[in-house]
Amino acid sequence: MKREKMNNHIEKYTDNFKKLFEQVKEFKKKQEKQKQRGLNNYNILTTVLKEHDEVRLHSRMITSFLDPSGEHYQSTLFLDKFLEILKVTDFNINSKNCSVYKEYRNIDVYITDGNKHIIIENKVYARDQKKQIKRYIEIIEKENSNLKTNDILVVYLSLNRREPDINSLGNLEIDKNIVKRNSKKIALFKSIHYKNEILEWLQKCKYEVQNITNLNEVFRQYIDVVKMINNQYKDKIMSLSDYIIENQEVYKLAMELEKELPKARENSITNFFNKIVSSLENKLNDEWRIELDEKKLFKGYGVPLEIYKNSWIKDKENSIVFGFEFDEKNYYDGYLGIVKNNHVNIKDIIKVFNKKLNKLNYKLETTEWWLHFEWTDNVDKVSDFVEYIQFNKNAEEEFLNKIMNLIKIFEEESNLMTEINSYLNEKDRN
Repeated sequence: MKREKMNNHIEKYTDNFKKLFEQVKEFKKKQEKQKQRGLNNYNILTTVLKEHDEVRLHSRMITSFLDPSGEHYQSTLFLDKFLEILKVTDFNINSKNCSVYKEYRNIDVYITDGNKHIIIENKVYARDQKKQIKRYIEIIEKENSNLKTNDILVVYLSLNRREPDINSLGNLEIDKNIVKRNSKKIALFKSIHYKNEILEWLQKCKYEVQNITNLNEVFRQYIDVVKMINNQYKDKIMSLSDYIIENQEVYKLAMELEKELPKARENSITNFFNKIVSSLENKLNDEWRIELDEKKLFKGYGVPLEIYKNSWIKDKENSIVFGFEFDEKNYYDGYLGIVKNNHVNIKDIIKVFNKKLNKLNYKLETTEWWLHFEWTDNVDKVSDFVEYIQFNKNAEEEFLNKIMNLIKIFEEESNLMTEINSYLNEKDRN
């Protein structure tokens, strides 16, 4: 009865997984059709520049839109929309007389009609520089006489900051959208964000030029870039996660799969190492002992597999053996080699057996615990050992070959492991 119940349980999950995999195939078909219809995530701006590039991308794009004499030929349209978004009262700049500059004496964006002055400090990820805002205001003050409080507007544009760092202000302070020097009002202040004001401005500009194909496309692409730096960008092509969320049946099947996956990973690891142990027992004679500690396999650390000759072990804590270990929990980055037990000093072994180790002509990778180790898979990136097993049909053969090669070099051809363990046993007795 118990076996029948287990078989029914397995059959149920097998059927469910088949359904899920059929749904994933269907998703792949839909995704491919979207691509064929021309949907893509291509953005000309981010192909040549990083999306967070403040100067070459964001300051340049914003300046080009704001400039009434720009090659968009829309006169003050975009500048007027920007001024509307700022919503700063008592600052009546004449947009028809405005000139717009990028990197004017290090000011990110500078706008002036000759009487009114807007300083835009643009911050995406960069930190505020020392006395930066202070310097910019002083530049405008030196170039223009008899300025009033409402003649200078400092616009602080950022992702999420409320106002500049204290170091950037120097001896200035910001008090309710007013910049003060020694309690005297010297400029207006406005904090705006890419996520709110800039996106709103860009959307309004795009609406105004919706029938001008090239301008509409430029605004569309730059809007996407702004969304990217705010983590608001959504891929044009449907993702698997979107497909799962939209389909209730698929979501339920995915939840069942998620619950079963950890157990499946454990089973995959257990089966693999039991096969390895069985193969090693067939390849090695009775002198050898192969120990597999499945608890250490499931912990994802420690040395779950040890291979050694019975003659080496007088005191298990004072020996070196061939072994395997995971470098990370949850079965990531597996490596094998020659590992010590608690009382052994690897540096001492290298010093005593230096000539014999060099004679092997084998490049050693050494740590505090390993006389030598080598990865079971390519670990230029983090390598999941379960994936190594599942997707590499030669995994078992490769793993065995690596172990047998180490045994051949360090023991069968050189007798070195026996000599080292004899030395450790003798040293322990003394």
